[in-house]
Amino acid sequence: MNRLFPVENETHLEDNIDFIMWGSKVSFVFFPFHNILPVEKFQGVNFAADYDLFLNKIYVAGRRIDPKDPYDAAFLFEKYQWAKKKIKMDFEKKFPHQSYEIYLGALLNFDDYPELETDVKEILLKLL
Repeated sequence: MNRLFPVENETHLEDNIDFIMWGSKVSFVFFPFHNILPVEKFQGVNFAADYDLFLNKIYVAGRRIDPKDPYDAAFLFEKYQWAKKKIKMDFEKKFPHQSYEIYLGALLNFDDYPELETDVKEILLKLL
């Protein structure tokens, strides 16, 4: 990482590594689920396609409360406008034995995100 990016700080935890770069935290988390789309590559670094990142945001909303998740999910959904049926089908394929409705419900539980802007809520509600 240090060869490619200006790492200011690095923290190794049980299932993730956090880097501080350009004053921002970037986390690499152990995530035992397979991507729906092929992994993309940029300057020698592999990363998931936006669609998989979007599905991941729905999943993590049911596992933690992080204010950036609904913003990220809304940005990606607004940008790409994926079909709701496809999202549900691919979520359940990527995360076997998990209920899409429960995880989506966690993302749409706006009481957990009191600072969430109205336009972000409106975008996310289109997932229903």
